[in-house]
Amino acid sequence: MVNSASLSRFLSVKPVILFLALFVIIPIVTLAYTPFRDLRYVGYTINFGMIFLVTGIWILKYGWMRFSKVILLSWACGITGIVLSYFIPSLFEAVALIQEQSAGGTSSWSVVEIAESSQSRAFGFYMQSNRASHAVMMHLMLLIPCFLHDRYYARIVVLGISFGAILLTGSRGGFLIICGFSFLLFFYELKNGLRTKAGLVSGFSALPRYMVLLAVGVLVALFILSVSIQTSNTQAGNSAVTRIFDSLFSSDYSLATDLSVQARLQAQDVFIERILERPIFGHGHFSTQFGKYTGHIPLAAHNMYYELAYEYGIPLATACYIYLFYLPFCREAKAVTHYFRYNPMLILVSVLCVYTFVSNTVFDLRMFPAVISFFLVMLYFQGGEDLSLSKRGY
Repeated sequence: MVNSASLSRFLSVKPVILFLALFVIIPIVTLAYTPFRDLRYVGYTINFGMIFLVTGIWILKYGWMRFSKVILLSWACGITGIVLSYFIPSLFEAVALIQEQSAGGTSSWSVVEIAESSQSRAFGFYMQSNRASHAVMMHLMLLIPCFLHDRYYARIVVLGISFGAILLTGSRGGFLIICGFSFLLFFYELKNGLRTKAGLVSGFSALPRYMVLLAVGVLVALFILSVSIQTSNTQAGNSAVTRIFDSLFSSDYSLATDLSVQARLQAQDVFIERILERPIFGHGHFSTQFGKYTGHIPLAAHNMYYELAYEYGIPLATACYIYLFYLPFCREAKAVTHYFRYNPMLILVSVLCVYTFVSNTVFDLRMFPAVISFFLVMLYFQGGEDLSLSKRGY
C-alpha cells in the first residue's frame, strides 16, 4: 500500500518538483489566457502528472525490477496491438467509431482506414502509427538499458520483435531511432565493457551478440517486407517497409517531391510565424487544437519544440529541454553509469531529443512521464527500497 511517506519522499527531490512545474503546473496556469478551454484537455494534463507521481511512488515501494516486469508486459500488449491492427484492422472499427464520435465526427472508420490501413501501416491500440512506434521505443528505453542490461539474448529477442513492429507502423523516424539506439548501446559496451552475472568482462565480447542482432534485424526486415507485399490491401512498392526503405535509401527519392515531408515543413513555417506572435507566454494550454480547428495553423508541426513554444512560449519550451539535458550529467548519474557501464539517461535524452524534432507526440505520450519518473528514482533513490542497486554492487 502506498502511503503519504512515500509521496513525501519522492517530492523531496528538487528535479521531481521541477518536472511537475514545467510539464504540469505552468501549462495549467496558461488556461488563464488560452483561447480554448476544454475540461478534457485539463484532465489529460492532470493525468500526465498523476502517472508521473504514481510511477515514482510505486517504484520506491516495490523496486525498479518489479516495475520493469510490468513494463515488459505492457510492451508485449503494445506489440500485440500493432500486429493485430496490421493483419486484422477490422477489430479496431468499434474503437475508431467511439474515437471519432467523441471528436464530433460521423464518418468514423474512414479516419483509421484512410490514414493507416490503406497505406498498410499498423496503428496498434494507440490508433495512430507514429504514436504506436514511439510507444515501442519508450518501452525499450526502460527495458534494454536497465532490466535487460545483462540478459543479452533476451535483449536480442526484444529488439528484433520491436524492430519488426516498428517496420509494420511504417514510421521512418522510428526506424532511424531504433537503429541509432542499438548503435549507442554497442558503442557504450565496446568502450566500457560489459557487466554480467559473472562480473565485468571486455566490451569486445559483445561483438558476436551484436552480429547476431544485425542478422536478426535483416531477417526480420525481409520477412516483414515479404508479408507486407503479399498482404491483400497493398501493392508492391506501397507497403510500410518499402515506404521506409525507398525514402531513406533509394536514389530516386527526393525530399522536394515527398508530399509528407513538404507538408510538415510548410506547417513548421506557419508555426514559427505564430510563435513569434507571442514568443514569451505562448497561446495557452492546448491552443494547438484550437488553432487547427480555426485554421490558425494548418496541421501538427511534427516538432515537439515548436508545439511547446506555440502553446507555452519559447522560455518554457527551452527550459523543458534544459531540464532533460541536465539529468544525464548530474552528480547522481555517475553512480548509475558505473553500475550499468553506460549512462541510460544519456541514451534516453539522445533518443527523446531526436524524436522531438520529427514528432509532436513525444512529451504527451503517456509513457513519457512514467519513463522520466523511473529514471529519477534510479538517479536519486537507487532504484527503490525493495531492490536497491546498492544491494547488487551499485
